[in-house]
Amino acid sequence: RLPYVQEHNAYILDDEGKKRKLINSKIVPIDIRETEWYRYAKSLKKQTWSPIFIDKTRKILVINSSLPVYDKQQNFQGVFHSGVRLVTINQFLHNLKFSPSGQTFIMETSGNLIATSSLEKPYFVDNQGNVTRLKASQSQNPWTKAIAVQLEQQYQDFSEIPDNFLL
Repeated sequence: RLPYVQEHNAYILDDEGKKRKLINSKIVPIDIRETEWYRYAKSLKKQTWSPIFIDKTRKILVINSSLPVYDKQQNFQGVFHSGVRLVTINQFLHNLKFSPSGQTFIMETSGNLIATSSLEKPYFVDNQGNVTRLKASQSQNPWTKAIAVQLEQQYQDFSEIPDNFLL
C-alpha cells in the first residue's frame, strides 16, 4: 500500500458555498515521496517553490510552496506543502485594473506561459489526455504572442532578460 492516496471530490455547491451534491470522485494512488516537488524540497533542505507540475488528479498546472520538516535531532520527517493552481494566478491577473486594452502575462525563462490576464490556459490537453505546457510565443492571444516573439528575437536566452525589465 502506498503511503499517500490523493482523493479528489467535485461537488455542486449551494449559494452559500456549501456542498450540495457529489458529482465526481476520483482516488489516485501516489507515493508522495517520489513526486518531483517533494524530492526537490528535500534536496534543497529549505523552503522553496517547486517547479511547475501537472496535478495528477485534475490535469491542471500547479506550483507548490514546500518546506522540509525535521525533528529535534535534525532527522528528515517529510515535506509540508501548499499548492497554487496556475488558473488562480490567471484569475488574479484578470481582476487587475488595466486600461481597456491593457493586459499582462507571466512566463518562465523557458518561454512557457505561467499565467495571463486574458485567462488563456497556460497548457493544452491533447486527445489522449496528455497535458503540454504552452509557450508564450504559441499563445492564441495576439499581444502575448507578439511580445513573446519579440523577446525571443531580442534575447537568445530568456534568463538574460534584466530583472528590472519592463515592456
